Amino acid sequence: MRIKKSLLVLSDNVLSTFLTFFIHILYAFLLFSTGAIFSRYLGVTAFGIYDYAEGITEVLLALCLFGFDRQLISRVASLTENKQWSRLKGLILFSRRVTIIVSLIAASAIACLTVFNLGLFTIEDKNIQKYFKYTLYVTALIIPVRVYLRNDQAIMHGLQRVAKGHLPDFVFRPAILLCGAILVHNLLSLDLTAPGVMLINLFAAVISLFVSSLFIRRELPIEISECNPCFIEKKSWIRSSIPLLLLTGATILSLRLGTIILGWIADFEQVAQYGIVMRLALVVSLIPLAINKVLAPKISVAYNSHEKGRLNHLVLSSIIICLLFSVLIGSVIIMVEKQLLYLFGDAYTGDDMILALRFFVISNIFLSPFSVLAWLLIMTNHNWSASLSFVLPVLISPFIFIILVPIFNIVGAILAYILTSIIRFILTAFFVKKLQLLSH
Repeated sequence: MRIKKSLLVLSDNVLSTFLTFFIHILYAFLLFSTGAIFSRYLGVTAFGIYDYAEGITEVLLALCLFGFDRQLISRVASLTENKQWSRLKGLILFSRRVTIIVSLIAASAIACLTVFNLGLFTIEDKNIQKYFKYTLYVTALIIPVRVYLRNDQAIMHGLQRVAKGHLPDFVFRPAILLCGAILVHNLLSLDLTAPGVMLINLFAAVISLFVSSLFIRRELPIEISECNPCFIEKKSWIRSSIPLLLLTGATILSLRLGTIILGWIADFEQVAQYGIVMRLALVVSLIPLAINKVLAPKISVAYNSHEKGRLNHLVLSSIIICLLFSVLIGSVIIMVEKQLLYLFGDAYTGDDMILALRFFVISNIFLSPFSVLAWLLIMTNHNWSASLSFVLPVLISPFIFIILVPIFNIVGAILAYILTSIIRFILTAFFVKKLQLLSH
């Protein structure tokens, strides 16, 4: 009966939910495909450099978005519901200005650090160091484009056009990247390198941004174009962004911190191995992510309408459905784990890789459904509580990595990630209970 009621919650938004499911599944397939093809085309070291650059990109995206990627979802939904068009237009313009300025500063910082060799580690092999530096230069160019793209995605999410908003960055960009790499390698008979793949990624991001701009222009209410922007709340927007900035940064760092730390204390081979395991295991959490993204604006509406029963039901339904999907997908991955790893190359099929993948998949099965608790804190404007539940584990995480990686190598990196996730879940559940957001 409980499962039936949970399914009814999703059936109210069946089209949006189905399309979001489909896009996230397609994104998982594209992520898997790029990993499998690039790991073979580039080789272990070059793939490690590419994945390291991707990790740097994701972390800086989170920081440069300055919390607006989370704030826009709730505020755009609320302002649209109340037809406050001037404030909505002001919020959109202000978020774009802030995020682009911050992203340009970050891109310039990466370029300067690379030019003057001010990185936190050195590479003895001169050829590897050269390709690594070229890759970082292209990464600096990608960051402002991807930031603008993600900002538009958050606006579409707030307009409850979740599936359409995710198409440019989750489908078009990785699809163009994959097709472009195959075209260069097979039809043009050119050897792929890490900076070369990042250049294709830059081209894909620019095309995706153009498509995203067309989408958002069509979806924004016509009233916005006919009114003047109101910036009266910009101080409030900045204040609200600070905890959300910490939250978003900590969220991405929790995913990519292993990649960055492995680049410092190990080598690019372990970076590549960690990237492969992440690509496979995170497929388990994509369905919970899709469900929670569909329900997030509705959580905000239910809370602001003081419908505590509905709020309670939305959260419980999300956990139940996400757990069912996670068990199903995780079981399939474990059954064909060796075959999946073999697709990336023989270098990734060792016993350590299989053990690391099993640990990662099993932990994601049981932890990812509860990510809705974080969304609950954000959508009910308890941003500092959400931020602390993510920031504190990330502050502890480097010490766990530094202790476990030298002992257990790739398995140690995965165990460090799992321990960080468990700490984050405990803190999130603690804040939800303390704030009494859910009825008993």
